[in-house]
Amino acid sequence: MGKRERRRAMNAVSAFAIAVRDQFMRRAGVGLLLPFLIVLLFFAFHGVAALGLKGLDPFGLGAASGERSEQVTQRVLAPFYAPSNKVTVVLIDDQYLRDRQVGWPLSYAEQGLVLRRVLSAAPAALVIDLVYPHRHGASVSGSADAEALFKPIDGNTTTPVIFTAMAREFATAETATAETAVAGAQAGGGNLSADRGVLPAGFTFCGDHSSAAVSLKDLLDTESIQRDLRDKILQIGIRKHDNWHLALVRWSGCGSRYPLVLGGNADAVTPALAAYRAACATPPRSWIDDADRPQCVDDLTPSTLNFREPLRIRWGAFPPWEQRFSADERTCQPSASRTQAVPLWRRLGVALRELTVGMFKDMRKSQSVAEQLPCPAIAVAPMSLLAKASASEWRELIQDRVVLVGASVSGIPDVIVSPVHGQLPGVLLHAMAVDNLLHYGVRYPADRYRGATEFLAFALVFAFAYSLPFLFWLLEHPRLRRTLAMTGSLVWLLIIAVCVQQRQWPIVVSAVLLAICLDLMRPTVTASYFVILTLAAVLAGVSQVNGWPPGNWLGLLLLLFGFTHTVKPFYHGADRSRLPSRYSLLAVFWQRLKPTHITGSGT
Repeated sequence: MGKRERRRAMNAVSAFAIAVRDQFMRRAGVGLLLPFLIVLLFFAFHGVAALGLKGLDPFGLGAASGERSEQVTQRVLAPFYAPSNKVTVVLIDDQYLRDRQVGWPLSYAEQGLVLRRVLSAAPAALVIDLVYPHRHGASVSGSADAEALFKPIDGNTTTPVIFTAMAREFATAETATAETAVAGAQAGGGNLSADRGVLPAGFTFCGDHSSAAVSLKDLLDTESIQRDLRDKILQIGIRKHDNWHLALVRWSGCGSRYPLVLGGNADAVTPALAAYRAACATPPRSWIDDADRPQCVDDLTPSTLNFREPLRIRWGAFPPWEQRFSADERTCQPSASRTQAVPLWRRLGVALRELTVGMFKDMRKSQSVAEQLPCPAIAVAPMSLLAKASASEWRELIQDRVVLVGASVSGIPDVIVSPVHGQLPGVLLHAMAVDNLLHYGVRYPADRYRGATEFLAFALVFAFAYSLPFLFWLLEHPRLRRTLAMTGSLVWLLIIAVCVQQRQWPIVVSAVLLAICLDLMRPTVTASYFVILTLAAVLAGVSQVNGWPPGNWLGLLLLLFGFTHTVKPFYHGADRSRLPSRYSLLAVFWQRLKPTHITGSGT
């Protein structure tokens, strides 16, 4: 291409750009700079992770809206989660301790009794989530007492057994130095952590996999597991013919995510991945013959790399049929059927209730058990009831399942907060993580594709900023405004109808008052917000189902709504609000109550 052709092409591009700019200015009434300011405002609040820039978070509203966004998405999608039905939690409860006339912590002999009974029912894998950072029971030497625990496991030749221990408490040497200095000052200036051990600077439990390399023995907090048990696992458990395994608990820097591999070390796994890997190594025949068999990986040795991203746990709304063994409608929401099937209409009904009634209150704090959803989508059996159960009940709850033994004892602060179910015993976090892995396999939900997500957010905000004047122009069309007003009224009627069906009478009154006020003032704006909110919720749900993070979509919508009202006076077609609105469905009633000398005046 010669100079003349290049100059001609550049002139054509320049003429096209000028024509676009002139057309935009004629439609919008402003130049190209104002929409660009919207983009800058968004990233000032939201931040740009790709550039290492943190956004503004006044009064923690951004973090709160992000947490609320994920909670809303989780609760609305919880009815559509299909559990693997291959996980059971056995809880050592207060009543069991009273029946056995023993205290807490349990001695190794008492643990051995529990394990013997569980292993006799042939589970697919057994996780012992009982961590005592001191000597068990009344044992002095520990070796004789420990044999009572080792014996039932050594006699077991089929079921993998996973013990848990804690990872080191401090993530970096700098943090350890600062915290131990404070502790030493409070104790009189002594060095309290000479033998505690710290992880190297630069080490992270989650996220960046370029962490400083740390072996499993160096990562293990030796005070959280007895020496005889530690040696048994680390020295004998590495033999392939042995069923002893070790998983680590207690990590930091992961937020609400569940890490599967700590620090990028394939040997330093957490209970969920340890149980998944052990059960899938030699899956029971019933799993292979099952039409809905778990998503096991054929060869787990190289595929450990696929599990380095922390898991974003999905929770289910319907407990399995087996939950009827220990709970009824007074303590649990309605469960699935014996075939574990839940009709679509029932799933949609629960999701619609969460979306409508949940707009006005936190459903986890409701007085109704059906609204609280207190029971997760896995079977939970208290040991006090299991100890009296028949052999058939033991097989139904234990056989060919991943079983996790934990505790729910008064005074022991081992609880977690689920975005769907509220407070639960800590072992249920590991159980739901195992269930997610069995359901999804290597395609488990995680915060993958961070760069693509950041780019998509930028593209959406950029498109929103420059399409905003045309949206203002489009919303001035009478037919569209009437359609939006009708849409808004139908949405409010749907919300009110659901609240009436759920007998939420205070919410019904609030919803009716809101519907009347918003219809009289800004019906088309209200309907527009409904449409945008619905689209955002649907996109967040689709991303959640496909393993992508839902993102802070509530915070994003609040920012966009705020920017819209801020910049609207700068565009053509922006006039003062009228009361009632020209397109209000209740305007005819309002006009009859309005004094005639101010009829038709603006506010």
